[in-house]
Amino acid sequence: MVVEEKIYKLKEVAVLLCVSRSTLRNWDKQGYFVAGRTKGLHRVYTGKQIKQMQQKMFEGVIND
Repeated sequence: MVVEEKIYKLKEVAVLLCVSRSTLRNWDKQGYFVAGRTKGLHRVYTGKQIKQMQQKMFEGVIND
């Protein structure tokens, strides 16, 4: 049985991390956290990516 991981939209991740959508777009462009893409080319993230972002923010490796 295959269990799919929840996918989060850009806006949802911005709210969860308390950063702007522009910040997430910049991190994607700079290669810090490369977003997945929908068929319509909208950015999406997995729960695993969000946890990694939280950890990097906590460590001070990245900031908004």
